[in-house]
Amino acid sequence: MHFLKSFFRQMLMYASSVCWKLLVLGLILFSVSQGQAQSLCGEVLGENQKLKDWFELSKVISSSPQRPWFEKINFAEIEKRLQNERIISFEKWGQGLARLGKRPLSSDGVSFLVTFESGLMAEAKPGPNAEVEAYAWMKLVKSQLIPPTVRRQFGKKDFTSSVFVNAGGASLRDLIEISDWSLQFFLKTDVDLLAFEDINYRKAILNNAPLKQKMDALVFNFVFGRSPLNWSDVLVDESNSILMRNNESVRRFFDIPPTVNLKKGAQTEARRDSELASIQFLSLTTLVEYAALDYQTLRRLTESPLISDQQIHEILARRDQLIEASKYRTIIP
Repeated sequence: MHFLKSFFRQMLMYASSVCWKLLVLGLILFSVSQGQAQSLCGEVLGENQKLKDWFELSKVISSSPQRPWFEKINFAEIEKRLQNERIISFEKWGQGLARLGKRPLSSDGVSFLVTFESGLMAEAKPGPNAEVEAYAWMKLVKSQLIPPTVRRQFGKKDFTSSVFVNAGGASLRDLIEISDWSLQFFLKTDVDLLAFEDINYRKAILNNAPLKQKMDALVFNFVFGRSPLNWSDVLVDESNSILMRNNESVRRFFDIPPTVNLKKGAQTEARRDSELASIQFLSLTTLVEYAALDYQTLRRLTESPLISDQQIHEILARRDQLIEASKYRTIIP
């Protein structure tokens, strides 16, 4: 092992380009077991963050093909469990991520990490919010980029007697008194985009995701008014598949109508045009599902008081824009 450390350290020293350094790190991955590779690279790379980023990127690129996260879970079963299982832990989002070895965000916002008796975990947000609507709409267009999400009201029976609460000063009683929570299945992924200091490495990983998934995410964001994905809003699993969280921004296009604030309205229109232009490919199956959207179905699936009838009509108007633009896009299966 000592010989290997010296050998690879010398190779990294003389590898002048990024490509050569990635090649060396790839050799480490394929020369020894995964556990040995983790230990070896940790010692060889030392505190050099850029080299560590190269190593993490090489792990992602060299990973063998695997099933995407949404094929490994039963969505209906997890929805049921989120609705019924008892809770043993309720902690601030950033602290929960740090405990799991993930890089915490600069701000927790209003999210919490919930752990159930079975070990199932979820991201909890106090309502009212539009997380459940975003999930319902995603299911409606037969996409699986958003993990199972439900609405739930807590009572004392929903918590174990030894429940751990670390919610920024909030007590168990405070949590129960909030009448409406959204719970979204939490998937711990091996790939942590926020661990990369260099944004180019994050982009490289996302670019490696399946084309249909990337386009479906852009289409959903455009039609349903979701804000463009921040680095903290998108996860990538070991199959390079996308998972979208923090989707309550689906109502963003409607916060300030153009008639109230003309400048804001003009900015909103420009943003819409830009997002539509970014959709260069369209899946035929995706187009079929969006073409089938109608007011009655959207209204039935929309419980949140934050989303009005006018906003649903706006969704359908953007859907029509998408279908019109499809004449000038490359269609994929």
